[in-house]
Formats: sequence, structure tokens, C-alpha cells
Amino acid sequence: MDPSNCSALFEMSYSLMALKKYDESEKLIKQVLKDCKDAETRRLAYVNYGTLLDYKGDASGALKIYEKGIKEFPDSYLIYYNIGITQTGKGDDEDAVVSFQKALQRNPYHASSHNALGRQLINKSRIKGVLSLFDFLLIEPTGSRAKQNLELFDKQLTKGVTRKDDKNITISIDESLLDPRKKPKEGDFSTAELMLSMLAANDEVPDSLGAKTDADRLSYKMQMLIGLLTERKSEKGFYAMSFTLSVFAAIAVQKNTRDSKAAKTTESF
Repeated sequence: MDPSNCSALFEMSYSLMALKKYDESEKLIKQVLKDCKDAETRRLAYVNYGTLLDYKGDASGALKIYEKGIKEFPDSYLIYYNIGITQTGKGDDEDAVVSFQKALQRNPYHASSHNALGRQLINKSRIKGVLSLFDFLLIEPTGSRAKQNLELFDKQLTKGVTRKDDKNITISIDESLLDPRKKPKEGDFSTAELMLSMLAANDEVPDSLGAKTDADRLSYKMQMLIGLLTERKSEKGFYAMSFTLSVFAAIAVQKNTRDSKAAKTTESF
């Protein structure tokens, strides 16, 4: 009825891609990008076209399409996310990290970008990886991805801690944390790394403060960690005020405000 219907052509291209009929899909997606004026359809078309080329094994071609999409839609978090996925497939991990960060700067609630970033960083920077996985779990706390990431998150919290019994605990740390020559360009979390290991090794403090469950202990550890990180006012870069730190800094301000009001109310009586 309407051979130039952009929405129908886009959906047909998407279905053909799912059926692995890539050449037919590409022909339609090209037509969409040539003729369609609707911004949302065009934005999604760039995402699907790049994905299609990635599926065909043409990562370089996919990146070129994504770059065209970014020029037209510089605020598209999905395009940046897909750039990161393609870069990951190529083994360009450092570039992928930057792309996932750009995606999150445009949409801090995109769980898949937090997931991808956490997976990239967890074995390179423990604190950054923990923050990214924690961000993911805040946004997507249920499902198979949440279960996998929770297990990975828990392992990172206790990384380097070996407990023989209550009186014999060994803490192992990466020697590079103590070498000033190996400080990262962005986000020096060596102090936080050490504190996290100490917190993981000792549950007596949270228990003495009334922590009765694993959730209570985790809450205590994350409050201590995030409190330390948010105090570093001079820290610059993406992780200086990541999604997690921004959220918890705001919560801390609200809590302090409520506590202050409660104290004044008590004094008035």
C-alpha cells in the first residue's frame, strides 16, 4: 500500500537481519537511510545497520556507519554502546571503555552499558569494575544477568582475602598499588582498594554496629567505600562522580538533611 513507508521498511530489515538474510536486510536499511526523514527511525537504522555489518564480520564497516550516525545524532547513547560492542569484538578494549563511558554520559540508566563497562574493567581496575557492576545491579537487580554479575561482584569484594579461621586471615594486594610510577592516568583508587580488602577481611565491625545479615554487611561496606570515594573532591574524570557516586552522594545529602531536621525537632521538645 505504501512502498516508501519507513517504519515498515525498517521493521522488515530488522526481521530479515534476525533471519540472517543480511544482504536483503542491508538493501532495505540503506533505503531507509536514503529516504527516511523521521529522526527516531534514522537513529535506530544506524544502530541496526552497524549491527548487521558486525554480524557479517565487517567490523570496520560497522564502525564507519556508527560514526556517520554519531555525526547526525551526537547524543545517541545506543550508537556509542554499539560502537563499544564492536570495539570489544575487535579486541580494542581501551577504546571500548571510552565508548561505553560516552554512552553512560548520555544515559546513566542504560544497564547494558554498565554491564559491558564492568566486564571490561573488572580484571583491570577492581574499584572501577565494582562500581560499574554495582551500578548495573541498582538498575537491573533481577534476571540472569543480575545473577551472574552479583556472583562476580561478590568475588571482587573478597578478592585477595584468604580466611583459614577467625584468627588467621591473609590479605594479598597487587604490588602495583604501592608503586607511584604505576598510578593510573584517571582515578587512582589504590587507597580504596586497600580499604575494600580490609573490609572484606573483617566482619566484626559491621556486626558490632548491628549488621545481622549479608545485606546489612554489604550495605556497611558500600557506605564506607562510597564515603571514601566521594570525599576525594580533587579527583577528576569519569569515575570521580560516576552514576553510583552521584546517586549515593545525593542520598547522603538527603540523609544528613533529614538527620539535622530530626535533631532540631528533638531539641525543640
